[in-house]
Amino acid sequence: MMRQGLPNGVAVDDPAPTRGLDALLLAALQESPDTVLFCDDERSVSARDFAARVQGIAAQYRQCGLQPGERVLLVTGSTVQSLAALFAALRAGLEPALAPCGLGPVELASYARAADAVALVGPTHYGTLALGDAYLSAAAVSDTIRLVATLGPQAVDGAADFGAAALMENAAPFGAEAAVIVTFDGPANTPAPVAHRQAALFAAALALVDQAQINPTKPILSTIVPATLAGLVAGPFAALIGASGLVLHGPFDSKSFLAAYDATLGAHLVAPADMGATLRAAGMSDGDASLILLSRFASPTGFVLPQALDCARLVVDLYGFGEAAVLARRREGGQVQIPSELSDGSLPGRLGVALNRARSESRTVAAGHG
Repeated sequence: MMRQGLPNGVAVDDPAPTRGLDALLLAALQESPDTVLFCDDERSVSARDFAARVQGIAAQYRQCGLQPGERVLLVTGSTVQSLAALFAALRAGLEPALAPCGLGPVELASYARAADAVALVGPTHYGTLALGDAYLSAAAVSDTIRLVATLGPQAVDGAADFGAAALMENAAPFGAEAAVIVTFDGPANTPAPVAHRQAALFAAALALVDQAQINPTKPILSTIVPATLAGLVAGPFAALIGASGLVLHGPFDSKSFLAAYDATLGAHLVAPADMGATLRAAGMSDGDASLILLSRFASPTGFVLPQALDCARLVVDLYGFGEAAVLARRREGGQVQIPSELSDGSLPGRLGVALNRARSESRTVAAGHG
């Protein structure tokens, strides 16, 4: 059953494909099956190869007894295999809840409990991090997890191995409806799940694609892990909507990042806003593709303007407010643009309620001192 009562994320009712990300993947498969769709620091995959991975992992979910509507906790890094596990969960009718790599067993158990996840799936290694043992330890102390599975590169005793799932090319299709995607807000010891409808994610990504002028002529190079609302919008959603390839880099390492940048000269670049000056100093501020700078705020009341940046590229600020909303604004004449939603009362859902409450409290205090 679909869970009720979780806060919604970006609340937009714009139309989107009825089967969400899966519909765009199928379109890419039909239009250009051999074009590189996604890359990470170790591999690149065509639409055909990626679709086979997705189908194989979706079949593994089913063979392990997971049922449509159940929630799976995906430990997510900037890797092709993490994206495949996400797409596969949606194809199987599951609700993926995305957690970052590097959490300990107690934190993983807290995430699973908060999301009511029945399965824990993730890579055995991410960069220098060894993760597999933490999954089994988390399952041992969890009252919800009944399945642990790994995505490679190695198998772990006691866990299902989804790493070779792409070999299962003849798995039957599921025909599942589009599900929500769950991300987490707040500290790791008390995570708060936030459910995002795919239609809302499509709408936010469509705005970013428009602001950043993303199109099939240039790929996107993202340093933001697709385990958050901003990482999803600026990563797989923007890439598929803009019919652009996506190159994921992570965990961040200067040498491998420079290699990825050199291999994708002319790419749209997605990075945290505090990296802007560093990227400019490294000679990455030139070119005709966009520079998308992510600024994160716990709430709209804490909004501050990002730093100015002398940059020849088109600069787009992507403002993330917790896991509730992301807003994209193109800089005009090098000047930062304040999102109109912060002043006109049009922020979505609970985010707008919080901002209006803060405004009301501010007016009350001011009146009391009048």
